[in-house]
Amino acid sequence: MHHVNPLPALTRREMIGRIGAGFGTLGLAGVVGNPALAAPPHR
Repeated sequence: MHHVNPLPALTRREMIGRIGAGFGTLGLAGVVGNPALAAPPHR
C-alpha cells in the first residue's frame, strides 16, 4: 500500500478535535480548580 498523505483530512480533523477537547477540559479544570493560576495576575 502506498499512502501519499499519511494523515487524511478526517484523521487530522479528528485529532484536532480531540486535542481541542482535551485542552478545553484541562483549561476548564484549571480554572475551576485553581483560579489564581488560571487567571492572569492583576497588576
